[in-house]
Order: sequence, then structure tokens, then C-alpha cells
Amino acid sequence: MTSRERVLMALDHREPDRVPLDLGGSFVTGIAATSLRRLRRHLGLECRTVKVFDTFQMLGEVEMDLVERFAIDCLPVEPPSMGMGLRNERWKPWVLMDGSEVLVPGDYEIDVTAEGDWLAYAGNDRSRPPTWRMPHGGYYFDTIGYGDFHMEWEPPAIESIRAQSRGWIVTDEVLGFLSDRARQLRASTDKALVLGTWGYTGLHYVGTLPDWWALLAADPGYVRELFDLCTEVALGNLELLWDAVGGNADLLTITGLDFGTQRSEWFSPEAFEELYMPGLRRQFVRGALGVGTREALLQKLDNHFRLGALGFDAIGCQGLFNAQRKTNGGGHGGSSLRSWY
Repeated sequence: MTSRERVLMALDHREPDRVPLDLGGSFVTGIAATSLRRLRRHLGLECRTVKVFDTFQMLGEVEMDLVERFAIDCLPVEPPSMGMGLRNERWKPWVLMDGSEVLVPGDYEIDVTAEGDWLAYAGNDRSRPPTWRMPHGGYYFDTIGYGDFHMEWEPPAIESIRAQSRGWIVTDEVLGFLSDRARQLRASTDKALVLGTWGYTGLHYVGTLPDWWALLAADPGYVRELFDLCTEVALGNLELLWDAVGGNADLLTITGLDFGTQRSEWFSPEAFEELYMPGLRRQFVRGALGVGTREALLQKLDNHFRLGALGFDAIGCQGLFNAQRKTNGGGHGGSSLRSWY
């Protein structure tokens, strides 16, 4: 049985020859560069410098020798720029905080504070405040101010966001890259290919996280308008993506957005059902039609089987949930849900 057959059979609720395995099939099922470096050394694999393809999470690229060693079943088809928006090219040597020697994209730059923290800037634009910070001794970046609440904050006008949304449309360059990548992998491997549509589908939010939570409660009408706009762009992008990649992808990611922590949801299941589900349902249905089966892959509904059971079992597509563990005793969340660990 091939990896592709194994994954698709499992998703169809049929028992394959073994449980399918994923490590690095997408940027939400990846491995830290420091851990990957130690793993390769432990396994006695060829000494290669790990490439950090996502400099925000500091994730390492899982190469084919490790894929074959672990019989991993999934491979990523993802845009050429990840994390901080840096294009993965012109690799240069770098040393992480723990002393690990790695390779990073050529455009990767930071400032180091007197305390040893690392600061990074959107677009490397130092005329503006830094966007991300990695504390001294840390392993990944956090967005600066992500958890701040602003009592007097007002969301931007929907029309101004609509004007900016032109930048959300997938470009011909990215479409060509994804098409070439999927075609090459389909011809050279039997793995299940995961099309990562990060930033091109899903539902965006505005403000900091607490600002957004307050907006969900205070102005649901605004949230609906924003999500309608996001879905409009996402549906157009899905058409472009499937025209470019076609049958050379087996699984589709819709969103990498967190909906909570390992302990609880960030908002109520009722808010999810009322505000999030309509747009995600439309994207799921379009994505499922494109992939040629009823499977659409929703990554990163982290540990929230209660939200999953409420929302995505009702979507009509087969939802697939990335969860590190089941909470509250857990359950499979409905007959049409899949758990992706």
C-alpha cells in the first residue's frame, strides 16, 4: 500500500495496513529546528545543516532521508515564503540561541537587545517598531503586543480592509511555484501531498487577540462583514489554486488559526457556530470539490473537540482536526471527524 493510499483510506474511515504518519507535512505539523538537528544526529543520518524554513516558529525542513527512515506518509506543497514572509532561498549560516548551527533564508535579519532578546521586523523595515520578539533562551518568536488589550481601540473600516484584500490574492508566481512543486513530488514519490494555502484561505481577524475577542461580543455585524470579505477572497483563491495544482494534491489546508489553548477555547462554541462556521463551511465545500473527494483538511483546531463536534460535523464535509491531545476525556467528535495528531 502506498502512502497516498494509506492516508486517503484512513480519511475515508477504512482501515489501512497501518496508522499513517505525518512529520513536516505542513507548517502546523512540523518540528523545531533544534529538535530536528538532535533527532538526525540520534538516528545517525547524514550530517546535514538543518534549514529553518519558518523563522517565526523556527521550524526545520524535514528532508527525504528522514521521511524514508520513519516511513512518513505526507509531504508539503506550501508557498515559497513562510513564517515572517521571507522567501526560502539564498540560505546562509546561523546560530540559534541554544548554539545549534542551522541555515536560514538570506533575507533573515534581527537585532539583539542588551538583555539578549532577538527582535525581527516586518519586511526588515527598521523605520517601524519591531514586530516579533524571541526572549533570551527562547526557541521561537512571539508577536509583540499580541496579548495587549486597548480599551479605546476601534477596528478599521471594512472598505479599507477591502482595498487591502487585493494583497490576499494568490499571485501567478506562487501558483507556478506550487504547481511545479506538486508535479515534481507526484512524479517522484508515492506520498500524500498536502496543499498549504496559508494566508490565501481561512478567516482573518483585526487588532490584537484581546481586542478581537471584545469585538466578537461587541459588534458581531462587523465580524460577519469581515468574514464575508475573507470568504469571498478565499473562494477565488481556491479556484486559482485548483486550476494550478489540480489532481496533484490530496489534502487541502483551510486555516492555520488557533481557536484556543491546550486547556480551553478562546471563545464560546455558540460564537463559533454563529460567526465562524458560515464562511468556513463555504470554504470547506469549495475545497472539497477541488480536491476531488469529500476530504478538506482544517489544520490547527487545537485540542477543541467540543468546537469541532459542534461546528464541522455540521459542515457536510469531512473535517480533519490537528489536535495534540483530547481534552475533557475527549471523543472522536462525530462520525465524520478525523483526528490528526
